Amino acid sequence: MTETSELDNLFQKYANKQQLVELWAIPQMLKDLNINLQEEELFNIVFEMDIHKAMTILQLKNLIFRIQNKSDTLEAENDIVTAWIALNGQENKLGVIKTSDLQKMSDKYKMELNFEQILHKYYRQKNIMQYQTQEIGYQVFKDIMAAGPELID
Repeated sequence: MTETSELDNLFQKYANKQQLVELWAIPQMLKDLNINLQEEELFNIVFEMDIHKAMTILQLKNLIFRIQNKSDTLEAENDIVTAWIALNGQENKLGVIKTSDLQKMSDKYKMELNFEQILHKYYRQKNIMQYQTQEIGYQVFKDIMAAGPELID
């Protein structure tokens, strides 16, 4: 059974005559799909989607997409924090790391990246005229780690 047909079948199991699923059924539906989510997280997503008493199949699919996207984002954030700590950054994301340590790590794994050049491009794109490239804070680190080819090329 494909994911879509599984979702359609599950939706039909909980849908009323108007082809809507009442909000109270959503936590059980997510459990049936093996999606574990805290009640508060679910409430926040439903609130963001501006859903009031019931949802359509399309809204349910959108809800699941948002949940999966949040999970992917959280995983990426955890990877960035782990790298930050490995480079002697503080766990609370305060302070700075040395870009020389970042460059050494890159060289060690043969990534062939020039972080001084990447930082110059980063600051230029942000229209920041005065900066230094010997140390960076967490937000800059996170931004350059998440950047695509626009900084690397």
